[in-house]
Amino acid sequence: MAVREAIATIDPTIAAAAAAKAEAEWTVALVQIGKSQVEQVGETQRAEITSSDPLQRWWRPLYALELSLIECPAFTLTLLHALWTGFAPAINGFATLSALLMTYFAARFGVLGVYVGGRTREKLAGTAESVPSLVSN
Repeated sequence: MAVREAIATIDPTIAAAAAAKAEAEWTVALVQIGKSQVEQVGETQRAEITSSDPLQRWWRPLYALELSLIECPAFTLTLLHALWTGFAPAINGFATLSALLMTYFAARFGVLGVYVGGRTREKLAGTAESVPSLVSN
């Protein structure tokens, strides 16, 4: 009840000024939180880049090899076999799932593209050279 009375009796200019101050402080706090999160992510990435852990070093090349040498050829051979033999259920299955398959492969190759594009920056991060980034320190 006391809060309702205080709100009803306060001068509107004072209330507006207090609201503006609170919003400005909130914005500053959000900026500080965001900056802290970006710094922590950067530290984690730098630690991973310079890590000598075999899994850290090999998962992306293995991902690329698996996708390029196993998954895509297996998919292609299965589709070509279905078309060559005229096996209607398989052809209909591929047609029905075509949007899903395109989305799946787009995501897989998107991950691979990000890896290929960022690998040079990772190599340069281990040297004394400056590495361009979206977020500068």
